[in-house]
Amino acid sequence: MQITKNFTAEEIECPCCHGMVFEQTMIDRAQILRTLMNIPFYVNSGYRCRFHNEAIGGSKDSQHLTGRALDIKSIGWTGRQKWQFVHEAMKLGMSVGIYKDFFHVDLRIGNPVMFYGK
Repeated sequence: MQITKNFTAEEIECPCCHGMVFEQTMIDRAQILRTLMNIPFYVNSGYRCRFHNEAIGGSKDSQHLTGRALDIKSIGWTGRQKWQFVHEAMKLGMSVGIYKDFFHVDLRIGNPVMFYGK
């Protein structure tokens, strides 16, 4: 099922239970970001149930638990594309986590932050 032009429910749902919770604002901003970048986005992780979040070592208060976060693969992106992603995401009010092979974006309460993950 299509949620936006470029994102499907299957990408967003929890991989272990197929439950799905998402905040529409998060998905709408991810679609704007995808359109601005004009390159394919592959969602590595969307909604996570508590069981799955614990199984993968996610934070107890992960934004993924509330449908306010996405992890987007960045394998094969150029340095310029990575810079543009961070720049545009933060302009949209998203927090950005920078990891080796993906970016975490979320709509946490408060001011957006940028951080580096393991």
